[in-house]
Amino acid sequence: MSNAPTHKVCIVEEYQKDGETKAYFTEVGSAWEKDTGTISVEVRPGLSLHGRFMILPKKDEAESE
Repeated sequence: MSNAPTHKVCIVEEYQKDGETKAYFTEVGSAWEKDTGTISVEVRPGLSLHGRFMILPKKDEAESE
């Protein structure tokens, strides 16, 4: 198993544009899926989180190109 994160942790901020509700994602940490199926999350130091956040699978470098 690799030490590289399997997921990214993002806060979701909603805003209005042209009468539509849109969402902006800010990456605030990383997460690792364990063999047991649990997910371990690490948030950047100094952040206070509240509201909605999402844990999204990280894309491979090849997928993002």
